[in-house]
Amino acid sequence: MKKILIVDDSPSIITLVRISLSSIDNVELFEASSGEHALEIINNNNDISLLITDLMMPGMSGWDLIKTVRGNISLKNINVLILTSEYTVLSSSKYYESGANDILLKPFRSERLLQKVNELL
Repeated sequence: MKKILIVDDSPSIITLVRISLSSIDNVELFEASSGEHALEIINNNNDISLLITDLMMPGMSGWDLIKTVRGNISLKNINVLILTSEYTVLSSSKYYESGANDILLKPFRSERLLQKVNELL
């Protein structure tokens, strides 16, 4: 069973992602409203397959969360999908340099999210 962690400070975005991914078989979804909470979940579930994270959150940002995950050798196998409205052509390389595998812009279509998640799993 694959485990996906959704990290966003917006409950409506978490709900939308959860509904969008409900058609995937053999997946367990986890939710966190902050980077700190996400790290707790990751540390208690070392077999998280995919991290879907917003960037702009109070406390630990998505940037810091990705940096922490990528800085830990035992967590480097976790794929990262950034879900953000903070995207410009000039900064696009920054997303990939952060260690993210892919980016999806908000607002997003459920079909596109599902496609990217299936590719990363």
